[in-house]
Amino acid sequence: MVVWSNVASILLLFVVPVIPRASPSGVGDPGPSAACAHDARLVEAEHYDVVEHDCISWRWGYCAAYAPGVARTRGKTTHVRVCMDQFEAPNARGASPIVMVDAHEAETWCASHQKRLCTEYEWESACEGPELKPFIAGYASDSVTCNTGQPWQPFNAWLLARGGERAQKETDRLWQAEPSGARSSCVSHAGVYDLNGNAEEWIASSRPRKWPHALVSGHWAKPWSACRDTNDAHESFFKFYEVGFRCCSEPK
Repeated sequence: MVVWSNVASILLLFVVPVIPRASPSGVGDPGPSAACAHDARLVEAEHYDVVEHDCISWRWGYCAAYAPGVARTRGKTTHVRVCMDQFEAPNARGASPIVMVDAHEAETWCASHQKRLCTEYEWESACEGPELKPFIAGYASDSVTCNTGQPWQPFNAWLLARGGERAQKETDRLWQAEPSGARSSCVSHAGVYDLNGNAEEWIASSRPRKWPHALVSGHWAKPWSACRDTNDAHESFFKFYEVGFRCCSEPK
């Protein structure tokens, strides 16, 4: 059964060359930090407003691989230090991500757990790591390292908008997420899982945008999902069958 939520329940709970596989070298869970709860990981980094990479392979109409080790930075630098949940809410290994929530509901859920939504800069820093990689585990997307290669399914927007049992059934039909942490290769240097693919995630915008929230991570049918593949096309009250979130908190 898919885990999803609504306002009432949230309080309770061109040329296509061969693509090199994303290398998981240098990634893995470093373990808990004294600064964070056991189910969160410390993310500390200098965040650069702009990071540029050199695309070497196009697929799906997007860049699928970048030149390894190349990252040019410019713009504002911001120091990031935050405790980030290891997994998408409800933040439990093996659990189904909570979906069908808008940004305000996600904020309420995090607040009920003495946490908050992660910011854009925090999320990007957790995904990129110290090498400023474009994808969580390297410089290429292969649809295997993370849950990003599922087939896209047509959806019934009317059913999803109805709420209740009809929306739940449509969400169940469309469901292609995996249990949180199911792919051991889809983990950041800090030990945070599923930052590319699986459920899309709400974050608090750090850059000037039309809305105070945006979506990151992509989802299970977006193999090009990258660390800075931000979707800011939806207002904060938007909810959908693949939209979830994770929480952050302040370090000790």
